[in-house]
Amino acid sequence: MSQVCLNVTSDGKVSPKKIVALGASGIRIVPRRQHDLRRYFGKLTDAGLSILLVLDSDSYSDFGPLEDRDGASRELFSHFRDWYDPYQVRWQPTNERTGAGPASWRMDVETYNDWLWMARRYAGDGAYIIAGALDEGPPVDGEPHPMDETDYDPVNACAVNLYGRWAGWETDPPWYFGHLLPTLARIRHRLHDVLGRTDKALELTEIGGNLTDFEGDRDRQAAYYARVVADLRATDLVNNGYLFASYRQVAEYDLWHHGGRLNAAGLAVREVLAA
Repeated sequence: MSQVCLNVTSDGKVSPKKIVALGASGIRIVPRRQHDLRRYFGKLTDAGLSILLVLDSDSYSDFGPLEDRDGASRELFSHFRDWYDPYQVRWQPTNERTGAGPASWRMDVETYNDWLWMARRYAGDGAYIIAGALDEGPPVDGEPHPMDETDYDPVNACAVNLYGRWAGWETDPPWYFGHLLPTLARIRHRLHDVLGRTDKALELTEIGGNLTDFEGDRDRQAAYYARVVADLRATDLVNNGYLFASYRQVAEYDLWHHGGRLNAAGLAVREVLAA
């Protein structure tokens, strides 16, 4: 059974009480130099919630130019380890190197692997490092699979972000492509059986469906999130599945109303997690 977690805002404004009440097991957050999250992480840890730090281009840029990968990595890990090592955080350097979205950090594979090795060098041998999420979109004919190019030696796990995937066996919205669990099975097969990296875990670090996908119908969106959570609870293909949903992160994915009450999607998630 996979643990169901949440992506949350960088400022630490999503209350640990809300996360526990929802039934989630942890968070994924982009740390920034201007936000000291030690008190927040202490509350999360006290509540038994896990913490995954996503080191995107903004995180590294706070500590130096991206062209100086060694310098930016050294300064970032020196600063954040001093703050966050007591909370047993896990690290995800980079995000969606093959993606085209506004949150993607697109780069060639040599640069990507270099960031992974820099993370291992400065996070230390005992750190848990996840290879920054690959954006697993539709296959592109004639291009190498990005998983095949990743250097897995410096990391403990590989992450993927999946959008546009049906959950359960419903095909809503009709224009999505592929089902969640068969997609995860195919990805883990590639990691473990094709590449032979049975020593590496798989993490699903983003999944969600925004309200526009469901033509503004909150009941359809809620039913989708319920199916996603049910799928994750029924599988061990990934250690953790992180819903791209929280409070005031991206409005069309949020699980809470701005007044703080769970919306239809949030209620659906809570009901499945409580079952």
